[in-house]
Amino acid sequence: MAYAQFVRELVEYVGGEENILAAYYCMTRLRLTVGEKSKVNIDKIKEQKIVKQVQYKGSELQVVIGTEVNQVYDELMKQVDPKNLGQIGKIDVPEDEKKNVFSKVVDILGGIFVPVLPALIAGGMIKSISTLLMTLGWLDGASDIAVLLNIAGDSGFYLLPFFIAVTTAKVIKTNESLALMVAGSIMYPTLINGLESGAGALNVFGISIPVIAYNSSVFPIILGVVLLKYVYGFLDKNIHRNIRMVFAPLLAILITVPLTLAFLAPLGHYLGSYLAQGITWIFNTNGVIAATVIGFFLPLIVMAGMHQSLFPLMLTNLSELGYDVMLPIFYLQTLAMAGATFAVFAASKKADKKATALSTGISAVFGVTEPALYGVAIPLKKPLIAALIASGVAGGLSNLLGVRAFAFGLPSFLSIPTYVNDAQGSSLVSVIISSLVALVLSFALSYIFMKREKSEVVEETPVVVLQSSEKVYSPVNEGRIIALTDVQDNVFASEIMGPTVAIEPKHNEIYAPVSGEIVMLSDTKHALGIKTQNGLEVLIHIGIDTVKLNGEPFTSTLKVGDLVEQGHLLTHVDLGYLKEHNIEDTIILAITNTQGVSKLVDDNRMVDTQTAILQTTV
Repeated sequence: MAYAQFVRELVEYVGGEENILAAYYCMTRLRLTVGEKSKVNIDKIKEQKIVKQVQYKGSELQVVIGTEVNQVYDELMKQVDPKNLGQIGKIDVPEDEKKNVFSKVVDILGGIFVPVLPALIAGGMIKSISTLLMTLGWLDGASDIAVLLNIAGDSGFYLLPFFIAVTTAKVIKTNESLALMVAGSIMYPTLINGLESGAGALNVFGISIPVIAYNSSVFPIILGVVLLKYVYGFLDKNIHRNIRMVFAPLLAILITVPLTLAFLAPLGHYLGSYLAQGITWIFNTNGVIAATVIGFFLPLIVMAGMHQSLFPLMLTNLSELGYDVMLPIFYLQTLAMAGATFAVFAASKKADKKATALSTGISAVFGVTEPALYGVAIPLKKPLIAALIASGVAGGLSNLLGVRAFAFGLPSFLSIPTYVNDAQGSSLVSVIISSLVALVLSFALSYIFMKREKSEVVEETPVVVLQSSEKVYSPVNEGRIIALTDVQDNVFASEIMGPTVAIEPKHNEIYAPVSGEIVMLSDTKHALGIKTQNGLEVLIHIGIDTVKLNGEPFTSTLKVGDLVEQGHLLTHVDLGYLKEHNIEDTIILAITNTQGVSKLVDDNRMVDTQTAILQTTV
């Protein structure tokens, strides 16, 4: 993959590096905080083959790429100069979005926790595999290798405040070294060892500093770094530049550390503790209902990019309780999405759709669901419904069976070892049962929905036997072939009307793809049919859901019975009008009376009226 070329074009399409205020990535998405949205060309970004979806969350531009996102991010960091980022200086956000506090919180939490996930996943998997090996009797818990595995597995979680300090400092834009000093203060052995030995609180100038172990905690260090930002920012602006380098960091630490240890860190500690207890109470009271509701909506939450708001809750549960009941739901929804997508592979007869469903389904099994969501489930709709139902049912079942995750892991079948703990028991059998329900139920529902949908097509057009082979040409003079999975209409995406090609037009003119007679012309002028002398029937549908426009953007003098030659002008469509009204401008070309058709062009290829895109077989 030519990441360098893609990144160069991406930077150009987002308005240059000066329009990028911040950049980070999660499992599948490149997340760019942009200054002026008016400078961002979303349409151009969507045209890139590597891009699955593009969407905004507040001022954050989310570019869904898939498992290659880390390579794209690394290339971005090579090409952009950090000094040039954010030169616009402010974020251009509409008034309604400025009031959306929840979106801002989600963005901040994503920036803090997503970069830490690789370390947590690695540590959790090491601990879980070690525990599983000891449970099976394949590893001696007192051996040196077991001790080494524990050191590696525990380090990321035990020292979590240091990781959170760095990412928080990056997100809120304060000094990372000073943030690490704040983390070092709450993780200092005097506090942790003092708690173990029963030492009393420290008393400094009449202020009591409680002795609390903050290892594996989340909220204390976040509050401390936030305080640091404002203290250090104030000092850095108001101390004379000749002595600023020495006294700004000195005073910032002397002010921030005592206040953090005395007030903010204990507040964060008790906030996390009560939060964990509250979640436990909810699941103990109405656990099955809560897990079912969360499971049903979780694929949609992932689609909206809001799932990272749950990370601090899950980490707090693991720290305070030693287990979490939401991580299993995350895992089960990936299997539900995989099952629904595999059903599309089984039900579809089209090679390109089968290939897309199989590849994205495999990605979902390994915990990456966005390709399946955007490539299959959302365009076809029915698989998404099946996945939501199965995810909800499996989530509720997992809670009923008492499934618990004892370590943080990637939400995939690879995380199975995280459901075994030598001290707290095992959820291994229960999680396997829940996994099978998620996978099998979603597959069955999706398969039934897909088959039923095909049987509900109004009436089948008689299939003709053509006397000779015939080529069908592009109906636009400049356009790009797009994948049918990107077409926002299930009938065309599923090729229910017959062999179908979708084209993204660059100009307003639509030309005859074949020579023949106009046999159908809609009253709203958005669709027409041509029948060739050989008997081939070709449908041209201009835009998606354009029937509701009542012919407004279309100009044509054609009537049924007119004869046209291939390449002659058929109609005009005002693409600007469609864009203004948020209407998809995709041109659909379908062969409606024979299946004996070969596609001559690949997705993303540029075509013109001299490009043959389909050919019939005899």
